[in-house]
Amino acid sequence: MILVLLNKIVYCFKRGCTPFD
Repeated sequence: MILVLLNKIVYCFKRGCTPFD
């Protein structure tokens, strides 16, 4: 849940995208 959201944010951050996009 939280980890999944955090993982997505970290992944998007590395890719240079927005986790809310």
